[in-house]
Amino acid sequence: MGGMENDQPDYFSSSVQENILEHQFLAALTSSLWRRGFRDIEVLRAEVDAFGHDLVVEAGGVVRHIQLKASGRHAKTARVKINTRLSLKSAGCVIWYLYDPDTLELGPFRWFGNRPGAGLPDLGNRVAKHTKGDGMGNKAERMAIRVLPKARFTVVDTIDEIASLLFGYPSGSEIQLIRQQLAQSDLPDCAPDWVHQVRGGNLGAVPDALNWNNSVHFAHLVDGFAICDILGLGDPFQFEARKLENAQTTGIWAGGPAVLWATLFLEYRRWRTAPIDPDPEMMDLLDRLCQQLAGSLKEGPNGPGQLIP
Repeated sequence: MGGMENDQPDYFSSSVQENILEHQFLAALTSSLWRRGFRDIEVLRAEVDAFGHDLVVEAGGVVRHIQLKASGRHAKTARVKINTRLSLKSAGCVIWYLYDPDTLELGPFRWFGNRPGAGLPDLGNRVAKHTKGDGMGNKAERMAIRVLPKARFTVVDTIDEIASLLFGYPSGSEIQLIRQQLAQSDLPDCAPDWVHQVRGGNLGAVPDALNWNNSVHFAHLVDGFAICDILGLGDPFQFEARKLENAQTTGIWAGGPAVLWATLFLEYRRWRTAPIDPDPEMMDLLDRLCQQLAGSLKEGPNGPGQLIP
């Protein structure tokens, strides 16, 4: 498999074993996605290792370009090499998985990436060198390859967590995050009664007619900056800019309830410092954000308003 690295001896790290590990990873990932309701899963494999990724996986309309790395669980590998062309993909990421050399069981995993659409984090400026030197023993730099230490990776225990990082968290997980945010929020007494009910945990109290003009207290019941950090959405303002651009293009604000609420929070922060008010077209778009958020909060497993506890 192009791009995979393994510190085991050559006789052990055969191409057959590498293919087994890749198929095992894909089986675990697609099974996780299937269990959470994804039915439109597509997998493409790179035939050559020239574009910075090994796999392209699409689910729920989200496309991820994935570079795979592999090491035995007891290997001392401290760094991996990444092709800078992966940075050109809007949702490129690196998954470095460990495996048991005896059973080929996968895990834990190391993750280097962002939420869908957030792009690849900066790869740094440590340029890789060729393994063989010239006649003088000098090893030329490989300008398209960066060396990434394992300290830059986030350790992830399960394939379900990897699936969430790749394609978003299940709505139940986002609702749980929202409830944690509500438990920590402050609210002025002048806020409408329904906002107080929401703060108390009654998400069904959110009105169907939620719009930009009546949502200011509601928007600030959560900390959008904290949600961006917890969900790995990247820089909050860059995230908000991408969400806005996509909404202006498609007419739809993408994301689950926590992502949409963080977006609303950040939109209020943006317009609070803007020198002008939203024009009618923008107001329609902001109203649509409010309506989508209200709808997502009421789409629980047992019908409207019956959200996961």
